[in-house]
Amino acid sequence: MSALTAALRAAAEDVPAYDVADAAIALGRRRRRRSALASTGAGLLVLILLAVALIPLLGSRGSPLGGARSEGPGLPDRIGSPGVLTRSMGIAPAGPASVVFTEPSGLLSGGGLVAVGADADTYRTLDTAGAIAGRTALLSPDGGRIAFSWGKDIVMADLRTGRRQRILDPVVGGDRVVPAAWFADGSGLIVVVTSHAGDPTAPGIVQELTIMDMSGSSGLATATGPVAPYGFTVAINPSGTTIAYQYSNVITVYNRITNVKHTITLPDDRTALAGRGAWTPDGRTLAVVHRDTDDYQARRWELRLLDPVTGVERDPGYRPSLAPASAIRLLGWDSQTGDPVVVGIDADQTVDNFGYGGNSLDQLAVKKVGVYELGRNGPRTVLAPTPGITDLDVADSIVTAGLTRRGYPPRAVSAVELAAAVGGGLLLAAWGVWVWRRRRALRIVEPDGGGQGDAGVPSTRSRAIPPSG
Repeated sequence: MSALTAALRAAAEDVPAYDVADAAIALGRRRRRRSALASTGAGLLVLILLAVALIPLLGSRGSPLGGARSEGPGLPDRIGSPGVLTRSMGIAPAGPASVVFTEPSGLLSGGGLVAVGADADTYRTLDTAGAIAGRTALLSPDGGRIAFSWGKDIVMADLRTGRRQRILDPVVGGDRVVPAAWFADGSGLIVVVTSHAGDPTAPGIVQELTIMDMSGSSGLATATGPVAPYGFTVAINPSGTTIAYQYSNVITVYNRITNVKHTITLPDDRTALAGRGAWTPDGRTLAVVHRDTDDYQARRWELRLLDPVTGVERDPGYRPSLAPASAIRLLGWDSQTGDPVVVGIDADQTVDNFGYGGNSLDQLAVKKVGVYELGRNGPRTVLAPTPGITDLDVADSIVTAGLTRRGYPPRAVSAVELAAAVGGGLLLAAWGVWVWRRRRALRIVEPDGGGQGDAGVPSTRSRAIPPSG
């Protein structure tokens, strides 16, 4: 080895050792920090967008201007579909309701019955096994209870306590029991009991009207002919002493005190008992609903007031009407104005006849439902027609008192908001997959027998190697 070589080796040995991997490790760490910051920022942005899109889906409500408080008990002038997180009556009872409505199941709704508070827009849901508000699920006169059909049984839901009482088989032998009308003091119900004949030689279906009150149940009438459609079947006068009910095309007026019955034969199948509010407040006159055949294309429905004994129309010049409508049902009478208050149903077609079996009504594809007061100068909208519900019922105490208030329903969900929510969910899922794959690619690997540094760079330390001689 020459002197030059020896000198170079000595000089190399004096050079301090350094890591050739330090730069790579530092670069890898910087890249990982940038990647983590970028992924975190992207995730936060997606979460913000998703939250903004989901707010209306969760049932955010409009609020009174200036933070105004409740205006007191009354029928709200607007209602709407509840949010997906609306609590149930059983979990969070909100007290008496002014109105209940039925909402079919859908993408953002489980369907069922929805109650709106009497003095505030508190929305509560109730599973009623398919019962329809105003027809097979009835709100009590004071708005504190709901009675609905559950097969052979009747269920009473208390809106004050959230408790439900199931009255098992109230009429022995019946195959289905449906509430038809409450007594004005809330002490009992009249129910429709449907029984199927076991003997093939006997009439196929028997329908019985039964009074259910605190003393038990007692039969009112039985027939093989069909009753009028649910919601139109029975009307009880304000004192509870006289009951009108309809089988086929005949209305029977029964006095519970004298045990006397009168019958009224209806002129056609476009006429029926007007509903539970068919008796006028003085109990002297009975209303029927009739489709106006003089102006058939107008889809006009009118009320006709009859003498309950003779069936003669009292005043042919007074026929409160609503048009256009697929059907109307009389809820009661406003004590302040004396005018009738009806539910107006708008569907894909107009009921051409009642059929006295309910088929034509049951087959309607309902678009929207509203509440109207039929004054002498024309109808006045009390509850704006609401799309997306199939029927509703209003507490008698609210109807009679003529109480109304401003409504602040849950905010409607637009197609743009729904698309934004779906898109935000997809973005969030894509971001999660990207983060998972990125972390997997940058995962620190530590095999047995020797470690590796960040970003998979070997941690071996190197020194300058002098040239060999």
